[in-house]
Amino acid sequence: MAGAQVVVGLDIGTTKVCTLIGEVKGDLVQVVGVGVSPSRGIRKGIVVDMEDAAAAIAASLKKAETFSGYKIVGAYVAVSGAHIECEPVHGRLALSRERALSKQDLADVLSAARPEDVPEGRRVLHVLPKGYVVDGEDGINNPVGMLASTLEVEGLTVSAGSAPLLNVARCVERAGIQIDAFVSAGVASAYATLTETEKQLGVLLIDVGGGTTDIAWIREDAVQYVGAVPFGGNHVTNDLSMVLGVPFAAAEELKMRYTSALPGSVPGEETVDAGSFSDGDVRQVPRRLMAEVAEARLSELLSLAGEELKIGGFDSVLPAGVVLTGGAAQLRGMRELVQDIFKVPARIGQPEGLGGPVDSVVSPVYSTGVGLLKWVLAQPGDLASGRSARRNAGLGGRLKGVIKTFLP
Repeated sequence: MAGAQVVVGLDIGTTKVCTLIGEVKGDLVQVVGVGVSPSRGIRKGIVVDMEDAAAAIAASLKKAETFSGYKIVGAYVAVSGAHIECEPVHGRLALSRERALSKQDLADVLSAARPEDVPEGRRVLHVLPKGYVVDGEDGINNPVGMLASTLEVEGLTVSAGSAPLLNVARCVERAGIQIDAFVSAGVASAYATLTETEKQLGVLLIDVGGGTTDIAWIREDAVQYVGAVPFGGNHVTNDLSMVLGVPFAAAEELKMRYTSALPGSVPGEETVDAGSFSDGDVRQVPRRLMAEVAEARLSELLSLAGEELKIGGFDSVLPAGVVLTGGAAQLRGMRELVQDIFKVPARIGQPEGLGGPVDSVVSPVYSTGVGLLKWVLAQPGDLASGRSARRNAGLGGRLKGVIKTFLP
């Protein structure tokens, strides 16, 4: 794509590390590189073995480089885990004279809203706009082009624990690249999977990964709440492993091939040869038992997500329902279980609106990685045109993630 700029998204999960390289031109992101490797050294969004985690990241980066012909020097990195928190904030920008507002003004007022006194042990990831006030008139979603002398914003800060971020940063740097910015995984997945209508009406995004579940509540085209719970699809696998007496890898295969989240949909007499998935004795196990195990753990996970939402003032109104994504979204009966618990319609969300070799990433598994690319494109400051490249930090540091070289 001639004249395109390039951005890299790095999703470091519990089960996989995914690197995506995207060329950005105008309002289009074209995926030109994909690298996926098994994750090691990460649990529930937290680094537990720095050496293993760095090696897994490096393997993913190398695959994306080989795929694309780019040499990666930096990336936007997704952050997940129970240490994610959010708080409402307010910012005000007084202009030197009345004039038309620009995208850069939006970026500046968001910077003004960033809290100066961040609690010890915390780091602000984002200040997300919930609505703008132009010369005292509120309820404005996009003030670009409006004449104004003052601009205010009601926003939401998303923060994370400093120590978990520092450990991830060290792993990424050991893998040989820099971090351009951290991005909340829930926010990223929302950018990849939600429609404009859903975001306007009111929708809940639930991204069930291997070790964590990220949530984002969006209404009136603004993020109202972001959070995470420390449970994911691997907890279902672990439960199946213990109940069935098979290794974890065998339980994962049984989960994805035969397990449903709805016991009532499974005939009581159906069995699966669990022994054929491991080195143990050949034996039959009831599919309904597997479904009961999965339903119990997933119901607990979704209920915790609902409780987390109440902390953010969730009013139980979701006109557009729930969008479910992440690896565990592919489990049989998962959509129906979500509908039963939240009492609203639900659908499975996967990345949309991409160019390039998209077949390999159009799956709920890649929602966070794709969302990182689309998040960068959506930030204030005319990023796609390259004008923001003149700024050295913050918003201006975007789109400098890679330099193109032909690999040997």
